[in-house]
Amino acid sequence: MKKLYFLLAAILVFSLLAACSKDSEGSKSKDEGTKTEETGTEKDGEGTTTDSGKEDGDESSDSEVSPSDEIKYLKMGETGLIKSTIGSYEVTPESVDFIDSIEGKTSSYGKLIEATIHFKNVSDKAIETSSIVYSDGRVIPLSDEEIYAIAVHITDEVEFIEPNQTVTMKIVYDALEDKEYHLAFGDGLTSNEIHWEFAGK
Repeated sequence: MKKLYFLLAAILVFSLLAACSKDSEGSKSKDEGTKTEETGTEKDGEGTTTDSGKEDGDESSDSEVSPSDEIKYLKMGETGLIKSTIGSYEVTPESVDFIDSIEGKTSSYGKLIEATIHFKNVSDKAIETSSIVYSDGRVIPLSDEEIYAIAVHITDEVEFIEPNQTVTMKIVYDALEDKEYHLAFGDGLTSNEIHWEFAGK
C-alpha cells in the first residue's frame, strides 16, 4: 500500500514539474515576441531579421543627389543624366574633333580636342553653365588619368540654362596625346559620374 502511495506521489510531482516547465517556456517565448515588437523587427520564415517598419524596395533619400563609386560608361551620341548639387541636367556629346589651334592658340600639352555637346536642364531652377563646364566636365587621357584636361575655350557659351532649355556648345580641351580618352561629367561626390569613351587621333 505504501508503495502505491509513493508511486502516486511521484507521478503527481512529475506532473507538476512538467506543467511548470511548459508555463515558463511559454512566458519566455511571449517575452521574446514582446521584445521583437518593441524593436520594430520581426523574423521571417527563414529566421532572418527584417525591419517591419519598412517595405521591401522602399528607399528614401534626403536629396535627389545620389553619389556613387560606380561610374557609368556611354558611347558618343548617347545621353546621360547628371544629378548634381547644382541641379539635374542631361549631357549628349554629339562629336569630338582634333584641331590644330583655336583663335591662334595651339595646344600646350599635345592635343586640342573640340567637343560638340548638348546640355538640357531637367531641374526646376536655372543652372549656371560655368559650373557644368569648369567644375563637372573634363577630358581624361587614359594613359595618365591624373592629368586631365579642363575647358580652355567655349564657343556659343550661355551664362545660364533655364529649366527645360537645351543649349549646344563647342568646348575645347587641351589634353595630353593618347590613344584613348574619356569625356567625363560629374565627380562621384557632389553628383553621379558618367564617362563617354572616344579614340585618340
